[in-house]
Amino acid sequence: MITKNTFVKINCLKRLFDIIISAFLLLLFLPFFIVIVLAFWLEMSFSKRARGPIFYCEKRISGGVEYKHCKIRSCVQSAYDSMLKEEGFIQTLVVEGDKKNLLKVGRWVKKTYLDELPQLFNVLKGDLSLVGPRPKPTHDYQKKYIGNEIYTKKAIRGGLTGLFQSYKGNWNGMTDVGSDGEYIEYCQNHSAWQILLYDLKILARTAKVVWQHKGI
Repeated sequence: MITKNTFVKINCLKRLFDIIISAFLLLLFLPFFIVIVLAFWLEMSFSKRARGPIFYCEKRISGGVEYKHCKIRSCVQSAYDSMLKEEGFIQTLVVEGDKKNLLKVGRWVKKTYLDELPQLFNVLKGDLSLVGPRPKPTHDYQKKYIGNEIYTKKAIRGGLTGLFQSYKGNWNGMTDVGSDGEYIEYCQNHSAWQILLYDLKILARTAKVVWQHKGI
């Protein structure tokens, strides 16, 4: 497991990097936010089916701490509400995986990955890091990982992207848990500057995956 001193060493430089880059990206993508909001208002004006909040939020765990994980809503609100009523929680991948639930604007933001943009606010706040283990929904985390002291997602703040996501479609046999472990091990055995360079490589590969529409 990562020691307290190692965790502090990792966090200081990563946190500074996260603040600078997330603030820059939020400014860069501000026009897209404005276009998305206007597009939502337009669709909601003509379709009752589309009405609801622009953002969809759920509870997730990052570094063992619960936070509010936000995305741009891509589906009809009733689809989320129905699953919450039936299951007691929302399986986002299931709801968004059913094309019948997708809004017109929702199809566009998912195809371009713009539905993930609000997570930059999570990075700026300190809920997430730009790179790290992908955070799990609270219900999934409690079901699978409570009591598992070796589980790597407890060791470091969750990421907007991670090692597994950066290799999407090109890393046969590696699971998300295995790749999270490999990332944590790298952080344990390298300097803060080496970790920062490693994060930059992961971000570059993630950008390529997004550009190729492979999904993250």
